[in-house]
Order: sequence, then structure tokens, then C-alpha cells
Amino acid sequence: MISKTMETAISRQINRELYSAYLYLAMSGYFETASMKGFAKWMRLQAKEEQMHAMKLYDYVFTRGGRVTLADIEAPKSKWASAGKVFEETYAHEQKVTAMINGLVDLAKKENDHATFEMLQWFVKEQVEEEEQAFEILNQIKIVGIFPGTCSVWTTSLASANRSKSFFLSILNQVTGYPMHSVLIIDDQQDLLDVTRLFLERYGEMNVDTANTAKEALAKMNERDFDALVLDFDLPDISGIEFLKIVRAKGDTIPIIMFTGVGRENTAIEALNNGADFFLKKGEDPNAQFRNMVHMIKQAVERRSMGGRSALRRGSLRKPSPFFPNRHMPLIARVK
Repeated sequence: MISKTMETAISRQINRELYSAYLYLAMSGYFETASMKGFAKWMRLQAKEEQMHAMKLYDYVFTRGGRVTLADIEAPKSKWASAGKVFEETYAHEQKVTAMINGLVDLAKKENDHATFEMLQWFVKEQVEEEEQAFEILNQIKIVGIFPGTCSVWTTSLASANRSKSFFLSILNQVTGYPMHSVLIIDDQQDLLDVTRLFLERYGEMNVDTANTAKEALAKMNERDFDALVLDFDLPDISGIEFLKIVRAKGDTIPIIMFTGVGRENTAIEALNNGADFFLKKGEDPNAQFRNMVHMIKQAVERRSMGGRSALRRGSLRKPSPFFPNRHMPLIARVK
């Protein structure tokens, strides 16, 4: 049972996390009006992540038999002088949030609340990453040259600054909104889809679309090109293996990462034998598995591009598939 003191403190932190979501959404709106689509998208993802933080705390309180008290959320400002000023405020705000989390940790110690102390360690680690990222982007803005009154990237800064090519490509991606890789995730677990999308877009610098079924995925692949697919083994309409067969039968060499909770060795062998580039098991450490996913996607795309891109893309999947003979798609029986 959580103490009343701890319950009140976490309720207050939930309010602060929701304010953070409001603040970052306001910043996203600022970047939208300034036609800085990359930054706008990044801030929108930040807002969604802050909501997730709030819900993590919210659920925890009820798990411990407590009750959350919700309060009014302060309205954030909506105008800034420049992109640099936005990220100066972002960095300062994340430092404040870190201090708040540290205060909760200290309170948990004082209350001898070991469960809450353990839960808060996730937030402690998260804040290290939040501060680091905000600080790094702020420095990138200063180096590249986005100052009040201009949204341009100065080529002289690119030439003279002591930074790698990939570093500046990531900056251009943030400023212009052009992604490095386009990925389609196919999974019927919506919560997992949202989290995976958030991680790949934020940490992998990827443009991510999602589909809940094989049929929806094939339709999206007809409409646009993707650089890679992340595929679940168990889908509502057909199995991931059958989906692999459809794509490879059309001659499409798009990289495919099989991401599944089915961890049997024969499953991995079957997936790889039918054209999957990598097999990744859903595990208990999300950070590790998503970082592995980013690495696998980039490695597979690079490997495939070195071998020559397939000419068969959108057109290759436009012919009717024997697995989907009509509008009313029958479920194909399979063993999970």
C-alpha cells in the first residue's frame, strides 16, 4: 500500500508530466507555423512520450492501491523567438523535470518505499537521455546556424565544423523533415506498434508507418515505397511467414525484420529460410530490443542497397494475391 504522502507527490508529478506534453505540443505548433516540419514532428513525439510518462505513474499508483488526484494543467506559452530559443527552454525544462524526479526518489527513500524507489529508477535513466538529447540538439542548432530570423542551414558551417557527415545528415533531417529511412511495422498489438514507432522515429531517425494486418500492409506497400519492414509472426489474417512468401514471390527484396514473441529456434530458421533478413525476439528489455532493431534495419538497408535496389517495388505487389482472393478475406488457420 502506497503512503498518502507518496500518493500526493506522484499525483503532482503526473500533472507536471502532462504539462510537459502541453508544452511540447505548443512547441510543435510553433515549428509547424515556421515550416520546420522535422522539428515539429520531433516535438509532437516528445509530447506523446510525456503522456506515456504520466500514464506510467498513473497506473503505478493504482497498482499500489492508491488514488490519483488530478489538478488543472497550466497553459504553456505558444511563441518563441527562434528554434534555438525553443531548445534552450526545452533543455532547461528537462533539467527541472530531472530535479522533480530526484525529489520523488529522495521522498521514496525517506518513506522507506522500496517499490516506488525501484519504479522511479526508470525515470532517472530516462531523464539522463532527455537532458542529453535536448542539449545535443541545442548544440547542433548553434553549430549549423539556425538563428533568429532564418531557417536555413549554412553550408559554410557544414564545411568548417568538426563534425561527421552522419551528424549533419541528422540535422538536415530535423530541419527539413526528410527521413533517412522509411519503415512499415506490421503488428496487431496497437500498444506495441505505438511504442515501436515512437522509438524508431525518435532514436532511429526513421519515418514510420504502421499496419495491423497483412492486407493493410500490402495496400500501403502498393501506395508508397518503404526501405524496410518490421513484421510480427502472428497476424490476424495470415501468418508472418505467409506474408514473407507473398513479398518474396513477387521478387521484392525489401529488408524484413521478423519481430515476434514466438522464440522457438525452428521459427527463426523458418523465417530466415523464407526471406527474413533478421529475427528479433520480443523481450523484457525494450531499450535493448529496440536499439537492436534500429541496428538491424540500418544494416539490412545498407546491405541491400550495396547489392542493388530491386526494381520491383510498388508495382510488384499490385497483382492480386492468392492469399487474398476477394474483399472478404478468410482467416487462414495456423499454429501459434
